[in-house]
Amino acid sequence: MVIEEMVKPGAPYSPPKYRAIHWWPKPGADDLDPDVPNDLASAYGEGVRALSVRAPRAAVVMFRGMLAFLVQDKGSQEAKNVFEKGYSAG
Repeated sequence: MVIEEMVKPGAPYSPPKYRAIHWWPKPGADDLDPDVPNDLASAYGEGVRALSVRAPRAAVVMFRGMLAFLVQDKGSQEAKNVFEKGYSAG
């Protein structure tokens, strides 16, 4: 969605001029490589959208979920143990 504002009213037989002032979601929010797993891409996209509406705590939750997915999928056993210990502690 793009929100625009009129910068010049239309004259007879010419359309008004507009300029974009806000995009949602922000450009690039979902521009990840197709090889990125869906769970990770979804968490990333939601985190970026949360940032675009100035909801940083919601973004942190989504980015932490993305990090959890990465650690469980690609992390070393040590990283998994550290993450599980920290994650269960809250």
